[in-house]
Amino acid sequence: RRHTRFKCDWSSDVCSSDLENPAFLWLQHGETVWTRVEGEAGKSCGSCHGAAANLRGVGATYPKVSPDTGQLFTLERQINYCRTERMKAPAFKWETQDMLGITMLVMHQSRGLPMSVAIDGPAAPFFEQGERLYQTRRGQLNVACYQCHENNAGNMLRADLLSEGRANGFPLYRLKWQRPGSFDYRMEECYGQVRAAPEPYGSDELAKLQLYVAWR
Repeated sequence: RRHTRFKCDWSSDVCSSDLENPAFLWLQHGETVWTRVEGEAGKSCGSCHGAAANLRGVGATYPKVSPDTGQLFTLERQINYCRTERMKAPAFKWETQDMLGITMLVMHQSRGLPMSVAIDGPAAPFFEQGERLYQTRRGQLNVACYQCHENNAGNMLRADLLSEGRANGFPLYRLKWQRPGSFDYRMEECYGQVRAAPEPYGSDELAKLQLYVAWR
């Protein structure tokens, strides 16, 4: 499954040109964040990593287990870990322009590459839990992820075309939102549609679910 960065929507419609894609406004902001020196350490992202292009392929490996903490890190978690531990700077809040911009910039470097998440070794228990979450019915409608994105992929739900529910396009810009959103933002919407209490941004549950969906 290959990255299709910055679709205009989850439907099959794709912007004909990057210059026509409003998501690139956030990507350009991410380039600013990349070189911005912050924190007590006096560093930027580029201080350690050099050019963003050096991270070619890195985004396609997330979520993954952090060798430093043993926790399952989404890219957002990794970015905030680098900020607090390496830069000695405040963590970014989810869905802010800074977080979306820098995440999109990193993921953009893997544009066109296949997803490459690890599901064995230390990642195995997280993957298994993510698969169970994907198969679990939830909410007042008692619906599981697979019922929409496997059993009914390609069918219409009112005016929406049900996708195969992959995670290789996040953060992405949806016309419905008029802004980009992370995987966690999209899951908040999904949980609401089945009338389930949403998980908070950055939760362990959403990280495990994203690992399984990224593998799919």
